[in-house]
Amino acid sequence: YVVLELSENCPVSRDDFIEALHAENIRARKYFWPGCHKMKPYRQLYPHAGLMLPVTESVARGVVVLPTGTAVDRDIIATVTSIIRVLLGAAP
Repeated sequence: YVVLELSENCPVSRDDFIEALHAENIRARKYFWPGCHKMKPYRQLYPHAGLMLPVTESVARGVVVLPTGTAVDRDIIATVTSIIRVLLGAAP
């Protein structure tokens, strides 16, 4: 896996980051989302667990997995890195 964690001070949200990649036909996705405390049966047993798990909540809001595998060639890698540079405001 190629996993990125976008920090709280990232200039774009995780969802906007993924949306920008999807707009260029890059199939990035949320990772570790939702946190398992929000899935059955945990959410019924511990409905306020998110209040006690601030790190889990933060990670669930900021983790992205990028496409990998033999279908990801150098051109796709170049496209992904270019998009990431633009989204993060880095020099090309």
